Amino acid sequence: MGRIILNRPEGEVSVADMIMGLAEVIRDDKGMPKASGYEPSAAPRTITDALGRFVLNNLKPGTYTLILDGVTVQYQLADEATGETIMVDVKPGEVIDLGTLRYKNLPVPGLPQ
Repeated sequence: MGRIILNRPEGEVSVADMIMGLAEVIRDDKGMPKASGYEPSAAPRTITDALGRFVLNNLKPGTYTLILDGVTVQYQLADEATGETIMVDVKPGEVIDLGTLRYKNLPVPGLPQ
């Protein structure tokens, strides 16, 4: 679960009614992340609500990256402060709260600019 918003001069704008998906992380022979694979028709996905909140349930254990899916464009989310790709390790029965993800801008069609 989490929430995604845009920080604008006029205040926070919720990233509402957008697809949030998960891409499975692919690891190299040493177990280090090397890429993530996102296939929209098979990936876990949900729609953000009016406040930009999202919840993904019944996930198989593994490591995932977050994808904001604008249908014609998919954008892998990174930590805005560090630029590091956000990776989530899912363990059986675990609930993960990502908190509020804040961005100045996201290059996905349909978002307020």
